[in-house]
Amino acid sequence: MAKTRAPYAAAFRQQMIGLVHAGRTPEDLANEFEPTAQTIYNWVAQADRDAGKRLDGLSTAERRELTSLRRELRQVKMERDILATDFATRRGPGGRNTRRLHCRSTRTRGRQLFGDIPPRRQTWSRGSAAPILVALR
Repeated sequence: MAKTRAPYAAAFRQQMIGLVHAGRTPEDLANEFEPTAQTIYNWVAQADRDAGKRLDGLSTAERRELTSLRRELRQVKMERDILATDFATRRGPGGRNTRRLHCRSTRTRGRQLFGDIPPRRQTWSRGSAAPILVALR
């Protein structure tokens, strides 16, 4: 497993970048200090992008904005999926809304089960929203 360490302080990075711009090579700085030469090269390249000297990548501000936009997009997609799932569970077979079909109270249904009143079947006609009650006698 790879060892990880805390990031270097911003002041230390700026000092290394200043030494490279002053003429020292990243290999010399890597031998004298802890970061590797490649790390120092990366710091110098990013500082040049931020200063506008290089155009081969994103500046720090652009990268930060891209990260926040991706995070926001992930959040919006998750909310959309939650709403779509909730909407799909409220739809019955054939794409009809099932809330209408559960209009009888549980008290009436219980009385039908125990024989107090004859069972009735509710059916819905296609053209109207009003139920048609049909007795099962």
